[in-house]
Amino acid sequence: MKKFYFQINSWKYAGLQNQETGELVFDGAPVKVGIIEKVGSYLTAEASRFTGIISLEQIQARRDACASCETKEIKSDGEWYCRGCGCPDWTRSKLQAKWIMPAAKCPLDKWQSLDALDSKPPIVVSHEPNVPR
Repeated sequence: MKKFYFQINSWKYAGLQNQETGELVFDGAPVKVGIIEKVGSYLTAEASRFTGIISLEQIQARRDACASCETKEIKSDGEWYCRGCGCPDWTRSKLQAKWIMPAAKCPLDKWQSLDALDSKPPIVVSHEPNVPR
């Protein structure tokens, strides 16, 4: 079982996912996300534009994840918005703005903040047997 967390609009969900069947088991009722938490998350993401670095590859990976997401909405002017996060339609809530914020994260957990990625141990892949790691 793998633990999962995601947010849709103003509600946070948590639970376990069976890796074999994909079945989701929710851990209690969803929790309402407060305005203080939303503002804090937004300010952290905005500030990270000045304190963090994000590569073009990371921006493209975020875009690719959003491109296949069912909650994205593409407006007639070509701007992308997420309907999973609950943000209003304004300049700073466009996905194009969020992709370049190192501390921004997808509320559906399709991409993480770079801080979260930095805290995970590196994955070592070797295609040759008996290669020391």
